[in-house]
Amino acid sequence: MLDLQDDASLLLKLDEAILDAACARFAVRREWMDGADLQAHLCHDFYKDPKGFAVLLETLKQNNPDGELNGILVAPLEKERDAEALLILQESIGFIGEKPIYRYHLCNNWSFSYWKSRAYLTACIAIAWKHEVYVHGIFARKKVIEKLSEGKTLLGWQGDGMWSLGIKRWHPEDMALRPEIYLNGLDPEQDNFGIVAGLQLWLELENKGLMNTGVDESARPQFQQELAKYQIASQSMDS
Repeated sequence: MLDLQDDASLLLKLDEAILDAACARFAVRREWMDGADLQAHLCHDFYKDPKGFAVLLETLKQNNPDGELNGILVAPLEKERDAEALLILQESIGFIGEKPIYRYHLCNNWSFSYWKSRAYLTACIAIAWKHEVYVHGIFARKKVIEKLSEGKTLLGWQGDGMWSLGIKRWHPEDMALRPEIYLNGLDPEQDNFGIVAGLQLWLELENKGLMNTGVDESARPQFQQELAKYQIASQSMDS
């Protein structure tokens, strides 16, 4: 305990190995720990790379088989083209008494209303559920999400945990199961191009097995039907 009696005594014991181990333990950047950078958390970008997201989940589970891994998708309240969503994974790494300790993994760069981003984000949510990593949804203000997405806010909550970030809970896995949820808030763009392209990409990713949530029944027929509806409407406008 003498090593902890004051800051000076503690600093003498904090060698490089201990600092690196602490950063790895809590998934924070060494540059932040050293005071050289404001970004505390690593940020992962899986836009157009859902298979990379699957690798991350498998790695986390393999390295921490006894830990609980779940997540939240924070979607913007605002219906704006530049409003981003943020996927946060929460991994339990131990306890202090009966209180769990977590580390967090940020997955950012999701333009929520853009059709291509929505499709790849949906694939990541489906992959998470297939890996039994259950991602729940909340809504928050655009500015709140932007601040968190930078990784400069050291994450850690009490009480409701991650749920305290936002309001109005929802079920993001429904984007892989129900076309009306997948299309909700999507920018239609000119002549519904965004909707048609978004549905086509959903079907393309589903064909590659990337929209499988683990639910036995395939949602592909519903998405095909929704796409056909918009294609017929588009043809009627052209004629």
